Amino acid sequence: MTEKENFMRIVQGKEAAWIPYYRDAVEWIFPDFVVAHMAREDKTDLFGVRWIVSPDGRMADSSYHVMEDITRWRDLVRLPDLDAMDWEQIARDSLKRHDPEKIMNVIITAARSGTFFIPLVNMMGFEDALVALLEEPEEVPEFVDYLADYDVRIAKKVIEYFKPDMIQVGDDIASSLSLFMSKPTFEELFRDGYQKIIAAGKEAGFPVEWHCCGKCEAVVEDFVQMGVDIWQPAQDLNDLPALMAKYKDRLVFEGCWQGCAAERPGAPEEEVRRSARDAIDKYAGAARYVFWDGDPVGPSEDARRKVEWLASEVRSYGRTFCSRP
Repeated sequence: MTEKENFMRIVQGKEAAWIPYYRDAVEWIFPDFVVAHMAREDKTDLFGVRWIVSPDGRMADSSYHVMEDITRWRDLVRLPDLDAMDWEQIARDSLKRHDPEKIMNVIITAARSGTFFIPLVNMMGFEDALVALLEEPEEVPEFVDYLADYDVRIAKKVIEYFKPDMIQVGDDIASSLSLFMSKPTFEELFRDGYQKIIAAGKEAGFPVEWHCCGKCEAVVEDFVQMGVDIWQPAQDLNDLPALMAKYKDRLVFEGCWQGCAAERPGAPEEEVRRSARDAIDKYAGAARYVFWDGDPVGPSEDARRKVEWLASEVRSYGRTFCSRP
């Protein structure tokens, strides 16, 4: 059985032969036209957001805001005509990076960094974006609806030309403490938009992965109701035992490794390896489970070593877990 086949058994609600390791089984793919702007000299994305690219990663330039007033979004957001694109060529170019031995997980968003909330933050800055949620409760859903319709069209093109194994919708709408907004605000302003994209994947018969970092447990029920199959990275900031008990037959929990101590610079190898074993022992028997380390931040040598240690431990320890009495 391949890593891809073993992962898909979990998604299909079947028993896995070993604990799947996300990096070994799945590959993220963005449509090329979404990422092409990042190669431009001015490092702007499709929304006009400027990005600072460094050896440590990439971050939206907080000193530059595309818009100060959300009511102007119609004048400022000019996304390309999807029907005018050569999607056969886009698929060929995008899939040059794809390993056919891995699951093709295409991320459905025009913004790359998120679906609705994070693009709004990147365009306006955190403070003004949060103020907009309060002061413009009619305008924000219009912005969301526009992006949702656009992303649904991307999803349909991707499904036709890429022929993926699954699709992903995601937004980091939570901090380590809670959602960035109240649950009623989420449901009033954002839920319908996510539902449109999720429905496009489900109607075509594809598993849908939801990416949300942070303590987002307040909206897990919403996304399960919307048809999400997989939650990534399901950090243990959330009450995972309670959520697993409630949704173990309806949701794949992917990640479940916070590893705060193990992530600190210079953490010793045994501590990092133990964090993987601890996560598997605690969560793998409680629900449909996939290990993912969430990509320790940055390409430093220290981060690279941690990924290698985690991968090695999951591949060895995870192989024995499912065979234990």
